[in-house]
Amino acid sequence: MESTKIEQGARLQQLIKALKTNQTGFADFVNVSQSNINKMVRGVKGISKTVINGLLLGHKNVNVHWLLTGEGEMFLAAPAAPVDQVAKGEAAYGKGALLLGDVEAVLESHRREIEELRVRVARLETEMGKVRKK
Repeated sequence: MESTKIEQGARLQQLIKALKTNQTGFADFVNVSQSNINKMVRGVKGISKTVINGLLLGHKNVNVHWLLTGEGEMFLAAPAAPVDQVAKGEAAYGKGALLLGDVEAVLESHRREIEELRVRVARLETEMGKVRKK
């Protein structure tokens, strides 16, 4: 077992606990088997791209850099454009018509967020490659 994998596994266990779930619930959320999550927690396997992608898609405030390296905080600040922003707009629809400009602003905000996530994924894939070479 490699020291880095063990440390990442310990951080993964901390994250699972902070998300108020267990290995089975977390495995279902990121779409991997519970046995694979268990191997990652024990440091037998490194944290997979599937787990990282699942976190980036579902828990945008999780600091994946912290998970991989231990640097920084476990959670990032809340995203600038909440996922439920469109739903709030829909709720307001009955109270007054949404302007096309409002809808376009929400879409542009989401486009920027998607691009930021793509950059983060690329950076994290590079970091994972470095970690695996160690």
